[in-house]
Amino acid sequence: EDFIAPLDVAGYNYLDFRYGTDRGRFPNRVICGTESFPKLMAQVWRRTLEHPNVIGDFTWAAWDYLGENGIGGAYYGRPSTMFADYPYHLATCGDFDICGQLRPQGRMRRVMWGVDQAPALFALPPELTARPEAVTAWGWPAVEDSWTFPGQEGKPVRVEVYSNAEEVELWLNDSLLERHPVIDCKAEFQVTYQPGVLRAVNVRNGCAEEDAVLETAGQPDSLSLLAEQAAPPSGKGLVYLWAEVQDSAGR
Repeated sequence: EDFIAPLDVAGYNYLDFRYGTDRGRFPNRVICGTESFPKLMAQVWRRTLEHPNVIGDFTWAAWDYLGENGIGGAYYGRPSTMFADYPYHLATCGDFDICGQLRPQGRMRRVMWGVDQAPALFALPPELTARPEAVTAWGWPAVEDSWTFPGQEGKPVRVEVYSNAEEVELWLNDSLLERHPVIDCKAEFQVTYQPGVLRAVNVRNGCAEEDAVLETAGQPDSLSLLAEQAAPPSGKGLVYLWAEVQDSAGR
């Protein structure tokens, strides 16, 4: 209490569970969540909104970085560890990866905040779905925005949909599989893998609204280089390129 008293804002690291009790004990204290676990983002954000003296939250971390190898790791079929050996060389805990691409937890955050109204649709590959999962406190499941798992037909796949609607429908090849409630911005499904088109649909007030689609890609047909942005007018500067393997339909 004495330490915090001279400060305009108290920074709380991994202490969101104290927001309620400390608001009662210290009603004039302004709090900012200065470091929070990404895996608990829905809980942390709910508590942030519940308490007007909490002005916001910083999650560790926004952008991935070199070092603290694997603190954001997801482990399948073996226990999790605080740090990881080779081939890890990144922390793997960022909402953005090392090249600036938004990762699944970043997509969930955009949905949670209402920046994106459409759901975010991801699948855990079949070879991982069948194994026990251990995700670190800074980690996220190894889900992918992909529905291309050749040779895995008939095997179970865990599908995660991040949504700010009341319910989500999941469709596969124009057949409705299930409708699930959204809990803490997520609806989870167990699906038998079949190639084709996987579609998640937000259900608001009983009506189908925004959707997201994953489509199975065919055989590799070409390599494409995609520029993050156009080259600077001066012709000098740094531009990131992504290399993509595409099928004949550009998937």
